[in-house]
Amino acid sequence: MKWYLKAAEHGLGAAQIHLGNCYANGKGVVKNDLLAYQWFLLGGWDSEELKAKLTAKQRAEGQRLATKWQVAFDKRRAEK
Repeated sequence: MKWYLKAAEHGLGAAQIHLGNCYANGKGVVKNDLLAYQWFLLGGWDSEELKAKLTAKQRAEGQRLATKWQVAFDKRRAEK
């Protein structure tokens, strides 16, 4: 989990998807479908199964969180 998070925070899509799986299945973290959805979106994977579990409001919140994370990531990258 620690290494998936480090890699995901550096923008690695595969790590973001693995992190999403950790949150979706409660492996190494407390199960959280919203955070799973956020990381799946960031990793470029649109999980139909997970989307079916979430309400429209939860999906919108997941998208908002993913966008917020991406904007902050892009800003940090531009400052380097």
